[in-house]
Amino acid sequence: MAGTLRQAMVFLGLADDGYEQQPAPQKRRAEPEPAAEEDYEPADLPVDEEPAYEPAPARTSRRASRQQESPAPVLETVVEPEEDDAPPPAERTEHRAPVTPIKRAEAQSESDNELRRITTIHPRSYKDAKVIGESFRDNIPVIMNVTDMDVSEAKRLIDFSSGLTFALNGSIERVTEQVFLLTPANLEVLENEVADAGYEHEDVPVFNQR
Repeated sequence: MAGTLRQAMVFLGLADDGYEQQPAPQKRRAEPEPAAEEDYEPADLPVDEEPAYEPAPARTSRRASRQQESPAPVLETVVEPEEDDAPPPAERTEHRAPVTPIKRAEAQSESDNELRRITTIHPRSYKDAKVIGESFRDNIPVIMNVTDMDVSEAKRLIDFSSGLTFALNGSIERVTEQVFLLTPANLEVLENEVADAGYEHEDVPVFNQR
C-alpha cells in the first residue's frame, strides 16, 4: 500500500524518484506477560506484631474517692415542742393550800440523828387533798387545819385523810375541833412538837378512823 502511494506521488511529481523504498516496519510481536505470581507468600519477611490493646486504667479523682469513702449525711430532725396555750404560772389563779414546814426536834431513835419536820397545811377546798397526800407519802407528818373550809368539804377531806393513813399504816389524831395530825408509820410526834407548830391538844373526843 505504501509502495503504490509512493509511485503515485512520483508520477505526479510530488516526490523524488530516488526514494529508496524501505521495507514496511514489521509489527512487533507482543511479548508474553510474565505469569502472575499467584502463590506468593512473604513467609521469609519479618512481621511486626502489634501489641495487644490494653485499656488505660480509669482515673478516679480524689473528690470522687472521698465521696465514696465519706458516709452519707445523716438528716437530723428537730422536733420543736408544741406551745402550751396554758397561761404561765404567774398568771394562773388556781389556789393552792399554804404549806408551812416546821422543823422537828431531834429524833428519839439513836440511829436517826437528823432533824425532821412537820408540815402544816391550811386547805381551802377538797382539791388540796393532793398536797396532803404527797407530803404524807414522803413520810412527813402533816398538821391539817380545816378552819377555812366549808363543813361538807371539810368532812370529805377528813374522810380522805383517814383512808390515806389507813392505807399507809399511819395514824390520824384530832388535835383540836378542826385540826388533825397525820403521822406516818414508824414515826412518833411529841406534844411539844405540836406546840411548836402553834397548836395544843384540847380535850376533844378521839377521832374514829372507821
